[in-house]
Amino acid sequence: MDEYAKIILKIDEKNVDEHLKIAQYFEGKSEWGKAARHYEKSENFQKALKLYISEGESRIPDMIEMVSKVKIDALTHELVDYLMGETDNIPKEPQWTFKLYRAIGNVKQAVKIAINISHQEQEAGNYKYAHDVLLDTYKDIKVHSLKIPFDLNHKLMIIHSYQLAKRHMKMNSHMVAARMLIRVSKNISQFPHTTVNTLTTAVAECTLAGLKKEAYQQACVLIRPENFEKIPPKFKKKVESTARKRVAQEDEPEPLSPCPHCQFMLPETQLECPNCKNNLPFCIASGKHMILSEWSQCPNCKLCCIFSEMKKVLESTPECPMCESQVAPMSLKIADDSQAEFKALVNLMKDPTDNKEEGGEDADSDEDLLRD
Repeated sequence: MDEYAKIILKIDEKNVDEHLKIAQYFEGKSEWGKAARHYEKSENFQKALKLYISEGESRIPDMIEMVSKVKIDALTHELVDYLMGETDNIPKEPQWTFKLYRAIGNVKQAVKIAINISHQEQEAGNYKYAHDVLLDTYKDIKVHSLKIPFDLNHKLMIIHSYQLAKRHMKMNSHMVAARMLIRVSKNISQFPHTTVNTLTTAVAECTLAGLKKEAYQQACVLIRPENFEKIPPKFKKKVESTARKRVAQEDEPEPLSPCPHCQFMLPETQLECPNCKNNLPFCIASGKHMILSEWSQCPNCKLCCIFSEMKKVLESTPECPMCESQVAPMSLKIADDSQAEFKALVNLMKDPTDNKEEGGEDADSDEDLLRD
């Protein structure tokens, strides 16, 4: 029967009567997964879902695929109950509920779950997975032309800054890495699994970039009792030495670039304009705020980037720093109408005040501290 069933699935999958007979045969043999597959093909979706659930968690992808195709509310609710543990008192991994809501097109609910998942994954130190979940959700929102919640955009920006720091350290681009780590350090509570390693790396990169006062400030945080014993032994003396040498002189000011809203000149990695008070979109290659004169985007994920910054990154490694797809430097283009693309993105960006609905050292050695 197994071979016959495979043949029917390949050459006559719309034969409802035949699939029903096969389903009943496998059900009689207590082969729930196979029976469910053929009940699905016979359009007995309720029975199919029941037997998929009987088969267990290995069949969750099949459940999600079926429910998202048939779009029957009762089935969706039943699957949600199963995933939440209402059926068997065993809550499933939240990633499955997230994937279900994405599959059925309930983007708003998927956003809420994605933010929760990313928070849990960051707590566990799974930064890449958290980044991927946020990115997938961000892209879904853009496809559906929905408003991008501030929380989602902010979380993606922070965790992407962490990823960018590692990328630029490998490129020996210490100033960009330092700026990204300074940003991360201001949100260090989001990185509890690697707090000390991240701050230690920030000290090293700020030193290499010539930002002595920033290095001193980060070192002062590290020598606090709750952090000091966790510093990797080979970095302790350097951190102690940096923290002892108080730096009175200010670091060289960060270069300025124009706000894309009002053209006010502000530090290039600052993402809120002090003049017009707008939140600014960030470049996925450098973490700097976007500028109209070099507006570009990744050909794959379509997220915005500064042309010269993205080209520099791609010439080092031809891979998008956001979506990790292969991108040839020559394929990058400056937008024909940067103003229009900027306005389109701004229309999707949600102001934080409107977010109530959602509830909302050596370069080669310090690099080892930043790990997923």
